[in-house]
Amino acid sequence: MRASRVASRSHAERGAAVVEFALVVMLFLMLLVAVLEGGRLFIMQASLGSAARDAARVMAINADDAATQAAARADAAFAFGTPVWDSANSVACPSTPDPDASAVVSLTYPTGMMTGFWPVTFTLRGTGAMRCNG
Repeated sequence: MRASRVASRSHAERGAAVVEFALVVMLFLMLLVAVLEGGRLFIMQASLGSAARDAARVMAINADDAATQAAARADAAFAFGTPVWDSANSVACPSTPDPDASAVVSLTYPTGMMTGFWPVTFTLRGTGAMRCNG
């Protein structure tokens, strides 16, 4: 009679352990996905900022929108798709020399979550500024 009580206790404890494991694994996986998604967005944001700085340098030297857009696309292409040129927030160098003028390039990139675990979309923005004429 005692042996059956011991056997039933260990069976119940195993069932509780399985339930606890399932809960902990779900929390751990959610945390892991959040860290991976956050890291991916951080890398994309850094890459977009770098592309905007390089494009601002090209704009400050060449004052050519087509070359500036090509530089932004080339710099950002290795990390993600083509960024969107934000012409409303971009400023070219003036035609007359001005020592205080700066070329400003603003890029945006709409993105979502990689895993689709959370159905959220973000618009990443990168801005770069460079003094005109080097």
